[in-house]
Amino acid sequence: MNIENTCRNCGKKFHVAPSEINRRTVCSLDCKREWHRNNPVRANSTLLKCPQCHVEFWKQNSQMVGKKNIYCSRQCMWKAKETIPVKECAWCGREFKPKGKSTTIASPCCSLKCLKSKQVKDNDDKLAHILSNVDKATLTEIAMLCGKSQTGGIMDRIRRLGLEEKVLPNISYFERLVCSMLDSMGVSYVTHDRTILGGQEIDILIPDYRIGIEVNDIESHNSSGVGERRKDYKYHYNKWDGCRKKGVQLITIWEWDLKNNSNLLRSMLSAKLKSSGCVKVQARQCTVASIPQAVYSSFLEENHIQGTQNAAYRLGLLFNSEIISVMGFGKSKDGWELLRFCSKAGHRVTAGTSKLLSHFRKEHVGPIYSFSFNDYSDGGVYKKLGFTKVSDVEPRYWWVKPGRHIEVLGRRACQKKNIAKTFGVDIDGKTEAQLMRERHYVQVFDSGKQLWYLP
Repeated sequence: MNIENTCRNCGKKFHVAPSEINRRTVCSLDCKREWHRNNPVRANSTLLKCPQCHVEFWKQNSQMVGKKNIYCSRQCMWKAKETIPVKECAWCGREFKPKGKSTTIASPCCSLKCLKSKQVKDNDDKLAHILSNVDKATLTEIAMLCGKSQTGGIMDRIRRLGLEEKVLPNISYFERLVCSMLDSMGVSYVTHDRTILGGQEIDILIPDYRIGIEVNDIESHNSSGVGERRKDYKYHYNKWDGCRKKGVQLITIWEWDLKNNSNLLRSMLSAKLKSSGCVKVQARQCTVASIPQAVYSSFLEENHIQGTQNAAYRLGLLFNSEIISVMGFGKSKDGWELLRFCSKAGHRVTAGTSKLLSHFRKEHVGPIYSFSFNDYSDGGVYKKLGFTKVSDVEPRYWWVKPGRHIEVLGRRACQKKNIAKTFGVDIDGKTEAQLMRERHYVQVFDSGKQLWYLP
């Protein structure tokens, strides 16, 4: 049964259902609109003045989105759009009449494409003006800080303006990446040094630590005759050996490591340069435990620049129940081989290697062999552990496919029988080099290895 109620706007009597007696307080939709117009909820509303008819009205704050809800009605909004004048595009010069949201933001361009092109041009003009009034040292600092930004950054606009030589003459993009790492560590260095090797260039030299860094891109450091010139297979080894004789450790960084393992490279350089960014841990604060292959492999994939390798015996160094270093051994014909050692990225463990090695020798007998890779190490850690150098090992080669996503294949993966399986091609009458070059791979040689022995 309906109940009689009184409209709070016009006072007219009307009937409503008992369940709506408190909810329905007006007799019609017109009365509801008039009531809200005359009695706005001022706590959540804003008083506006319509720019078209100049009538003051209240608008709820929840409806105040952008500038398109500034009119008192749709009719006023449509009339305002009809009076919008024709404009000339600031980029292409075409006449247009703004539509949609462009009518309220006063866009100077006829389309989003033109607007973005104009913004890029304005930014380039502004940057060119700034560069013309800044000294060279400041320009170099700007370029270093922005060296990582490959798209949309300051270095991108510097290249587009043809000012790269003015900012950083004769320094490659990959060298700038390494320089930016060193800058973040507060290390002083010299680029393109020719004093150590009697005229032969070292890309980056850090005199305080007697460390040199060679930054190799694929195009100019391969042995397949692609790029500037063909490198001899012993080119990188001879350069490393020349630095060793002068008391300088040469670290060789390859393009694919910079692209794929930049964080691990930063951690390695930070540890070698004893940067304050490394977390220092003493081995006496840690415990040694045997770890499973899965944990060992996962740790190496995350923290070793050469990745993982299966090991018959695996040890972990634990600090507060967390693995911070691992060491792996494999069985050989006349003893053992130390396959891998690495610490967690961003950590420097004092005496960690000696503690793990001592624990291993307590449980196993026999001589231990190991290899140090000249690209990243001079073998100093083996000398501290009591190893004796046996010999130098010839440089090994890789097959590398340049591109946005660099592919790197080792010697075993590129044996003829494996090429047939991997690529599904006919290998009869063709050499390994012919087969790989047909697939756009180039041959790259590293700096060799050193063999160490501990009786």
